[in-house]
Amino acid sequence: MLQPLTEAARKRGGVNFIVVSNVHGFRYTQTNPARIGKRMVATIGPAPAGNTYVESVQDPLGYEIQATAPVTDVHGTVVGLVNAGLRVSRIDSAVFRTSPILLFLDGDDRDLIALRPGRPDRDTNPP
Repeated sequence: MLQPLTEAARKRGGVNFIVVSNVHGFRYTQTNPARIGKRMVATIGPAPAGNTYVESVQDPLGYEIQATAPVTDVHGTVVGLVNAGLRVSRIDSAVFRTSPILLFLDGDDRDLIALRPGRPDRDTNPP
């Protein structure tokens, strides 16, 4: 159920990946379904404590900027994590170095939405 929502949000937001996991970092969703159930590759320490963490990572496929944020229930308890990121081909691009990735749930129908500010050509309203 989460996989189609995160893939739709990934495409709408123009990010390379969105991963939803439990508080220990084990994936519930991933762009590559073969990685579901495996631990995500990110610094997750701050997120279970309620903080968002942004990092740059060099992996075998290239340079990435990724953010990991807590997912909370109605009482504010952290119940999961969401991680989203971009592969960056030009590290010196000011847009990629300064644009955050925003992830949120639409309050009415609970659609997961990913948005990278500064991209007015993207439609950020869910269908």
